[in-house]
Amino acid sequence: MRRHQLQIFGALVLGIIALAYSTIAPVPSATAGPAFAPVTASPLYRFYQDSFDYHLYTADPEERNNLRKQDGWTEYQSMGFVFRQYVPGTVPLYRLTKQELGGSNHFYTIDKSEADNAAQNLGWTSEGVTCYVSQTQVAGTVPFYRLYKPLNADGEDAMRSETTLEKATGAGKRFTSPPYGDGHFYTNNSQEKASAMAGGYQFERVEAYVWTQPITVGASPKPPAPATIPESYYTEQLFNLGCSKTPGGGITCPTKQGYFDCEYYRKGGKLKTSECVANFDLASFGKMEANLVDLGCKRFLGRPGEYM
Repeated sequence: MRRHQLQIFGALVLGIIALAYSTIAPVPSATAGPAFAPVTASPLYRFYQDSFDYHLYTADPEERNNLRKQDGWTEYQSMGFVFRQYVPGTVPLYRLTKQELGGSNHFYTIDKSEADNAAQNLGWTSEGVTCYVSQTQVAGTVPFYRLYKPLNADGEDAMRSETTLEKATGAGKRFTSPPYGDGHFYTNNSQEKASAMAGGYQFERVEAYVWTQPITVGASPKPPAPATIPESYYTEQLFNLGCSKTPGGGITCPTKQGYFDCEYYRKGGKLKTSECVANFDLASFGKMEANLVDLGCKRFLGRPGEYM
């Protein structure tokens, strides 16, 4: 009897201790997430190498200071604000470089497959992620336009063009200068975009979106898997190059760049179009290229129609 009473008393004591612990012990929340440190967007600095008509963009203050000390690079107004590390809602902007015609050429893309192809097959060197941008337009952002000038395209006209950065922004530099290098230009200024097009550049697409103010958001320690780029990202470029949809579901292109870009995107599964149609004499073009190869010429950047 005494033993039974002691057992009951012991069970009561243990129950009281357990109840007391449950009242004071912290209860983990199933919905609580990690506390992210706030991150503020940084300026995207822009530099221009007048001797080669090359443009460079960086969000790194140290690289900016180094470029300011180098001969040949001139700093222009920054191109909005971006993040130097991943924050929710952003994607990487990849940077690649190549030494061409004695200068440092660069181009930028949010398309990792395009960056990988340029590094693996076209002679470009990857410089990794230069910053993080928005893939879609959200509050507080503006388009980051991407323009391109083929090697020697309209070289003489561009050299004598009166179109200058000064007309658009007061910067006072020509868009095109000898030796007419293969140019990649990006801007968040629509007037500057129009001025560049008048100076020989082709508008390709809106590469991404950048912020107009240095906003602050919570950072995530680990970026997610790369987001799927919508088909419109590629079709926009083709339409800007003069391509159009055919009644049969294909895409017809009047220029060599548009046609070969279309074929590249179609074969890579980025376009669902049934076919890419060349609206120029593709057979004659093929014979011309074969003749250039027989003469020992090589594609300048791996693209059809540009040879050295």
